[in-house]
Order: sequence, then C-alpha cells, then structure tokens
Amino acid sequence: MDKMPETIPRDVETFTADNRMSLEQLYVAYDKLLEAGWSKELIAVQKETLDDGRVVDLPIYAYKSHTHLTKPIRCLWALGGVHGEEPAGSNAFAKTIPTLIEYAQQGIPIVLLPVLNPSGYHRDWRYPNVKRGFSEESATDSRHLIPNSTDPSKPMFPEPSSETADQITKWVLEQSKSYLPLLVFDHHEDEADTPGKYNTCVFYHGNPTHLKLAEYVVEILRKAHLPIISEGKTVFGTTSGQTIHNGIVISPPDGSIDDLLASDVYFRDGEVKEKFSSTVIVVETGFDPSDQKMTLQQRVNGHILIIKIYGDLWEKLKKLQSNELSSS
Repeated sequence: MDKMPETIPRDVETFTADNRMSLEQLYVAYDKLLEAGWSKELIAVQKETLDDGRVVDLPIYAYKSHTHLTKPIRCLWALGGVHGEEPAGSNAFAKTIPTLIEYAQQGIPIVLLPVLNPSGYHRDWRYPNVKRGFSEESATDSRHLIPNSTDPSKPMFPEPSSETADQITKWVLEQSKSYLPLLVFDHHEDEADTPGKYNTCVFYHGNPTHLKLAEYVVEILRKAHLPIISEGKTVFGTTSGQTIHNGIVISPPDGSIDDLLASDVYFRDGEVKEKFSSTVIVVETGFDPSDQKMTLQQRVNGHILIIKIYGDLWEKLKKLQSNELSSS
C-alpha cells in the first residue's frame, strides 16, 4: 500500500453535535501507544469527497503491542468505529490508552483497530456511502470470505462489497496467522428505532461453552446503568429480528467481521481454508439521538468499563480453555 499521511487532514471537519472527539483528536490519543513501544500500521484508506469537491485520503490504522514475533502468539483484539454513527467505542479507546498499555505490560498481547470507518465517523454516517439504514458497503463486510449456509462450497458474496472491506479483511486474515485472535471485542452502538427505546445488549460469536463471558459483560453494562434489553428481538437479521435472551444475542452467520473472526474456515481462491477461530463479544450500547437522558459520555463510560475488564475476561477465557483441555 502507498505511504499515506500520518494524520487526518486538518480541513476534514468532524460532526460534533453529540460532543464526540474529532478524528484528529482520536488519532493523537491513539498515537500515545507508540511512546510505549507499540507499532502502528496503515491497513486501508478511504477516499473522501469533501463538500468543496476535494478528495482526501482518510487512513485506517491498526496498533499492535507486540511488534517483534518469533512465533505466533494468542492475542486480544479490540475493534471499534465500524459504523460512523456509533462513536462511543472509538472515544472510549482514546480515554483508556494507559489501561491498554498496562495490559500489554502485564503480558496480554493486543491488536487494536479503533476507527474502522473514519469516513462515516466524521460525517455521522453509518456507512461510507449511506447515512442511515442498511447497506452492502460496510467498511468491514466479510461476506465474500464466509461460506454460504445454503451452499457451503460458495461464499455468501462472490466479491468484496467495497475496496475498504477488501483491504481491511485481507489485513485481518493475514495478521491473524501470527497474532491469533483468541478473544475479540467489537464495540458498537444501536440507534433506537423507536423514540426513547434503548437497545443495549451483547452479541456473541463463538464456542457456546464460553457464553458466560458475554453474561459477565451484560452485568457490567447493568452496573453502568445502561438499560439492557433482556428479552425480545433485535432490528437486525431477518424481518423478525434476532432473539435476545438475558441481554445476549447468540449470533447466527451474518457476514460481519465478527462472524469472520469467530469462524474456523474462510474462502480463499475459490476454496475453503481452515483458520484460527475466536471468541467474539460485541457490545451494543443503545441510544436515541433525540433523547438527552442517555448522553454520549454515559455510553462512553459503559464502554470504558468493558475495556477495564478486558484483563479479567482474558484470564477467565484462559481458565475455561484450560479446564476443557484437562477434562478431555
């Protein structure tokens, strides 16, 4: 990939009506990781046309705590900013840099992808090409890499849905060979489809025996006073939605980056290949932009609490796996 600017162009203004940090502020905060010896890699570039017609490059970066490997290592991966209208995760990462550094110093290798859709983030658009609703051009759409449930000999989509999705998923798959994503957190939000309705819940991808990790996350969100939807349906998936039970959605294959990371197979060159499978926890904090009772800062605080239990969940997962091995 061609070398790109190290910072966001200063004339790219960020939507700030919800008091989110600007793209430039986010990237300055993340770069503090470099002072602790982390690496920074350009993984994709989004071409953005500004209101005056100029085209600028918006870089998408990854940060890694362990930079010189002699063999593959199991890591904690943390993702955010897939949807530009969901800023809490990206802002929470910026406010917990010392915590992430401390985890790495304690021996938890981390791969951080904090803003995977800067185009959507600065405009407050869900997708790079659509302000709201649903689109095939998600920045991390992975349907070209995941087997079709009706015909596993083919992927869900024949081609990547966008250049950004192609760049990001290629990087993720390549890096996953050395930085094995043992535990993955993806920080999302869910804008209310009904005024005053807050759809906070947790999506889970992975081994059913590790579901108690997602249950722990739900309890932390309750302690953050975020209203959890304990039972019901999501607005995602089929027309009837996906089932929520005890605040958790056990996700069926959906073509997301979370689905890809949790899967033990993927498509390459027309063939199904095996890969390392992950335990993936997706945090969804609900909000209603018209209701000031649930501010961005409150949602950010909820995501911060989850980041601050990364270490606990990492140890819990390792213990679960150890018990499984000893009993087999």
